[in-house]
Amino acid sequence: MALQTQRIFNQTLFVEVNSHSLFSKWFSESGKLIQKLFSKIEELAERTDRLIFVLIDEVESLTIGRETAFSGNDPTDSIRAVNAMLTQLDRLKRFSNVFIICTSNIERALDAAFVDRIGLSLYFKSPNLEVINSILTNCIDEMKRVKGLFANDGGQPDWWTENLENEIFKKISSNCQKAKLSGRALRKLPTIAYSIAAQNLDENDYGSEGSSNITFPEFIYCLYIESEKLINKEIEEEDKNFKEENKTWSFNFDKLRDCLTQQNDQKRTSS
Repeated sequence: MALQTQRIFNQTLFVEVNSHSLFSKWFSESGKLIQKLFSKIEELAERTDRLIFVLIDEVESLTIGRETAFSGNDPTDSIRAVNAMLTQLDRLKRFSNVFIICTSNIERALDAAFVDRIGLSLYFKSPNLEVINSILTNCIDEMKRVKGLFANDGGQPDWWTENLENEIFKKISSNCQKAKLSGRALRKLPTIAYSIAAQNLDENDYGSEGSSNITFPEFIYCLYIESEKLINKEIEEEDKNFKEENKTWSFNFDKLRDCLTQQNDQKRTSS
């Protein structure tokens, strides 16, 4: 947007507001801090050739429903903060060069008067399968580039085929979609799976240079197990059709589990 309007505005500013920093332990101080913040924004907006974007993350901290606030320890101060926020937003209406962007994961907690002042609401759903595949693939590719993270045994075992890998990966992505994981949670999942695989190693499973002997199939298997844990409760509630559909999956993963167990036994024997 800044690029599209650069003929009108010579300068663009981005202001990020830390909602939690506007709260004070002192009575009525929160409202004063909010007023001080918006007064500064007004000063910046006085220049008509300046475009200003204000991002308020977790806006529910500042605009919690006033009816809900009455159940808190100090309802009057929370209400003062919400009132100050609403008043300052109304004051900014006279500036056509200021855009307020707010984010929240708890829409139901927002005050009705604040919701009424919203010009445009955008809802971002959980990532679809295509996005999930992209995020997981990028994370795993990045892990592959790190030296010593996976065992360098000159290739994958004979039983590890591209088709088996694709089957497992599809199931992992499907589990993540059912669990409605956010992008942030998806990026953490491969790291969690690797840490689970590392817990099964002993001192003899590390190379001379500190590299681990975790194979890529072992890592993918742990990633699958972690994705299964995410939807474990949902699986129990699924109907028989789902179970029939996944009989082939059970066979494939039982085979993978047996192969990994055999591989670990060979490691211990050789050591």
